[in-house]
Amino acid sequence: LQHPLVKRLVKLRTDSSFRVATQRVVIVGEKVIQELSPQVRVERIISAFSRHPLPGLSWQGKKVEYGSREVLQKIIGHPTDDLVAAEVEMPSHSVAVDSPLTVILDGISD
Repeated sequence: LQHPLVKRLVKLRTDSSFRVATQRVVIVGEKVIQELSPQVRVERIISAFSRHPLPGLSWQGKKVEYGSREVLQKIIGHPTDDLVAAEVEMPSHSVAVDSPLTVILDGISD
């Protein structure tokens, strides 16, 4: 679990000043990633599944990484069976009232 990418993603999850400096966040779960992908730029997808994650998305120019369940659990930071995460551009602080989806980045463990 010493791979530089794993360290970077864990740091994005745990260090708010690093998130602000890089303007990146880690989001978790296929549904969340699919619903947010039209609004934010997805830098990379990390999956524990051997199949291509999120088959409905356009992957042109996106990096897809595969790792073990243990690596994904380390990146995600809590138990889950939805072992897909994405590094995305930090959403703006504005609230879109006409959007069917609202993401609140609250309770982040720093």
